[in-house]
Amino acid sequence: MIAVTLSCFALFLVIVAGLGYRGTILGSQALEDRTRTGTRIDLLRQADTFRLRGMTRLEVFYKMSLVGQIPPTERQQQQADIEDRISQARKFLADVQAMRPIAKEEGRKLLDKAVTSLAESLDILAQQLEAWAKRDTETFDRLEYD
Repeated sequence: MIAVTLSCFALFLVIVAGLGYRGTILGSQALEDRTRTGTRIDLLRQADTFRLRGMTRLEVFYKMSLVGQIPPTERQQQQADIEDRISQARKFLADVQAMRPIAKEEGRKLLDKAVTSLAESLDILAQQLEAWAKRDTETFDRLEYD
C-alpha cells in the first residue's frame, strides 16, 4: 500500500514538474514574441520618424526656395540631409522585413500593410526631393497632393 502511494505521489510530482516545464517554455515563447513585436513597432516608428522629419524639412525648404531664401550651398546640404533621412528610414524598414515572420496570418497582413504604406510614402518623398533638386515645382506639387 505504501509503495502504491509513493508511486502515485512520484507520478504526481513528475506531472507537476512537466507542467511547470511546459509552462516555462510557453511563457518564454510568449515573451520572445512580444519582444519581437515591440522591436518591429520600434523600427517602424523610427522609420516613420525619419520619413516625417525628411518630409517636414523638404516642405520647409521647398517653401523657402520658392521665395529665394535658400542659397545654393545650403540647398545642397539640405538635399543631402533629406536623402540621408530617407536612407535611414529605408534601413529601418529593411530591418523589419529581415526579422522572422509573424506567426499569425492577421499580424503578417497588418505588418505587410504598414511596411508597404511606409515604403510607398518614402518613394514619393524621394521623388519630391528629386523634383525639388531639379526645381520642378509642377511635379513637386503634383506629388504632394496625389
